[in-house]
Amino acid sequence: MVRRFPTQFFLPGEYGHFHRYDFGPLTLSGVTEPTARRYLDDAYGPTWPTEAYLTWDHLQPVLREKRVVSAVDVPCAMPSGLVA
Repeated sequence: MVRRFPTQFFLPGEYGHFHRYDFGPLTLSGVTEPTARRYLDDAYGPTWPTEAYLTWDHLQPVLREKRVVSAVDVPCAMPSGLVA
């Protein structure tokens, strides 16, 4: 997996410190914010909070040509039904 995703991994010791986050009516456990930011910076580059790569169309399930879009301009995808 390291060859396929060489920048997507957690460092030793990053799993030992979880934080509880409110997510709507749920409380979820996850890595700390500095750990999450380090992972996202390494995996997707420093522009991940504001930019995304649009490659998949969820309304018409097709792969599109990769293009950068502003993350604040991308509307949330609404569920279209359960996939069996």
